Amino acid sequence: MSYQNVSLTKYLMMIADTKPTPGGGSVAAYAGALGAALAEMVISLTLRRAQGGEPFGSELRAELQRRTALKKKPGLPRFYRGLPCPDSIGALRNYLKHFHQTGRILARLSELDSRAYDDVCAAYRAQNQTDLQKKKRTQRIQKAMKQAADIPGRTLKICFANLQLMNQLINLINRNAITDLGVGILLTQSAFTGCKMNVEVNLKYIKDKNFTGRTAKEMAGLEKKSNALFKNTIRQVRGKIK
Repeated sequence: MSYQNVSLTKYLMMIADTKPTPGGGSVAAYAGALGAALAEMVISLTLRRAQGGEPFGSELRAELQRRTALKKKPGLPRFYRGLPCPDSIGALRNYLKHFHQTGRILARLSELDSRAYDDVCAAYRAQNQTDLQKKKRTQRIQKAMKQAADIPGRTLKICFANLQLMNQLINLINRNAITDLGVGILLTQSAFTGCKMNVEVNLKYIKDKNFTGRTAKEMAGLEKKSNALFKNTIRQVRGKIK
């Protein structure tokens, strides 16, 4: 079932129902989609103001100049280096496109997370009377578990990338929308944390130690970076509110 085709009230009822899906992983991914939508909104507001003839202001122009210099500096995220030099509203349009696309992807991952859980349940219900049935059931469970770990893993990587980009946006957007961006940042970080928990709980049941070790190491590294970035980003947001 597509969650995008139901009302918000219906979606909340589905979550509150006794059925296990949509559950925490699905909701985490959708929180990431909501965060991306808020980022898209604040960029749209900024662009509308600029295109309406209102000046960006000295602070924004100074930030755009600084970004132009940073554009050639190594170490920036690949998706940011791929953008044109941010010396015009064209840069903001690229940010807008990014959040529009990732928001749709995250919404889709919300649905896929529920399907992955359903596949795990179906695998456990498979017949296991004969040795062959037991072997096939085990293989099916392991495959489903890897998929159940992979989807929130993909989701949190997108959320981390979005958090990086939201940090870049703080000094570029209309300051009247800074709290909207702040809520988007909070949702994105919550989505990251929720997805990491879902990866961890599924890794416990996966027998492939190479897969679990590699995944756990990658998740731990991303968590450390995400936590530090979140603290820095939300501190900047609060500074703009004062």
